[in-house]
Amino acid sequence: MSQTIDPTTPLPRPAITAAQPWTFPTARQRVLDNGLQVWAFHLPGQHVVTAALVLDLPLTVEVPELEGIATMALRASDEGTREHPGQSIIDALESAGAASEGGASASATICSVEMPSTRLAQALPLFAEIVQSPTLADADVERHVALRLSEIEQTLARPSSVAALAVRQVLFDPSCREARPQGGVARTVRAVTGELVRSFHERHWGPQGSTLVVAGDLDQGVDALVEQCFGGWKAPGGRALHVVPTPAGAPTSTDQGRIVHLVDRPESVQTEIRVSGIGLDRTSLDFAPLQVAASAMGGSFGSRLNTELRERKGYTYGVHFAVSPARLGGTWAVSTSVRTEVAAQAVLDCLRIMELTEDFSPEEVADAVNQQLGVAPLRYDTASAIASQAATLAAAGWDPDFVNLHFTRIGQVGPASASAAYRAVVRPENSHVVLVGDAAALREPLAEAGFVVQELEVS
Repeated sequence: MSQTIDPTTPLPRPAITAAQPWTFPTARQRVLDNGLQVWAFHLPGQHVVTAALVLDLPLTVEVPELEGIATMALRASDEGTREHPGQSIIDALESAGAASEGGASASATICSVEMPSTRLAQALPLFAEIVQSPTLADADVERHVALRLSEIEQTLARPSSVAALAVRQVLFDPSCREARPQGGVARTVRAVTGELVRSFHERHWGPQGSTLVVAGDLDQGVDALVEQCFGGWKAPGGRALHVVPTPAGAPTSTDQGRIVHLVDRPESVQTEIRVSGIGLDRTSLDFAPLQVAASAMGGSFGSRLNTELRERKGYTYGVHFAVSPARLGGTWAVSTSVRTEVAAQAVLDCLRIMELTEDFSPEEVADAVNQQLGVAPLRYDTASAIASQAATLAAAGWDPDFVNLHFTRIGQVGPASASAAYRAVVRPENSHVVLVGDAAALREPLAEAGFVVQELEVS
């Protein structure tokens, strides 16, 4: 006999159990005869599989006159292959339920494809074609050059994007590739042709030093499939040479005060503020304490910067402190957007708080550690997220087990180590200040606040 349930009677509250320990999944690693590393993450129940290829291709391989060619080679690669010319490769991917994407960064070019696990055997060979035998036709390259030029115009129309470009310019020496946009500037992008892209692909896309990441619900035939698709890939060249980027000069004036780099955006009612500096890479034992410190300083709404600039003074909707490791070295940046009339005072308050005259408290550090560890199961809840993190680590020269090592180090951070790491890296004498806003409205308040204003052109 079925039991009648009274809808007005509340159901018993479920029991709350302690959180279970979480670890980043373990990859099955091997190396093909052609030198290609393969990391396979078997994730039962994850029926959308991601395959990501990390090419050992830093942007320093681009000649200065053709910066952006790595991005053009990537973006044109899925426009047709020798086996599936033109639109037919797109049709084949769509019939497999697959979609490709990618990006060229300072350390590597990463291209990836997502597909249902039931279509892996159909889609992975198509991905291998895109990587190994793209046609890179003149018309396709010309179209992507035009799209990139439009993208540059759109980037320069967004204050936050302009601020990001300005930070690159002030952090790194002008001779350094990191000082300029990853996708190139208009002048260098216009010089890219189909012939040059094909030559670039032939010279630089290859298995040596590269890593293929496959994550999802994988069957036992995945190793044979990877071998079939990528085992015969041959290409000239060897491992790339990665160089440490050269920082720019001192950010402060020797006789008049702190320099503020100002990018003019006439009649803007908001001002983008960035305070940034050279940071650490993952090899440093201070990397985990610095991440915890960044979270306590500006990584949550309860952090010091947010409490002052958002909650107490109402200058902004939020402040964010980001630590960005690179393969060699890294950067950190505090970012916010405020009303133009309070921008000068907001910079003063931001710099004052960032001096860290009082150590982080045990409560601040505990909250920051819990935030870093607590979001991990959600951050890595899909095969795509696992593959993306693994690809990032491969691009940085690390194995995928770094995530678990890093979280172990995060859990060991205390107030003393967080404060010491912060002060070692975030020093006033090495911090650059960038503002993007209405220069006519900002010059006088900034000067009255004791800053030396240097106007900056961004292209």
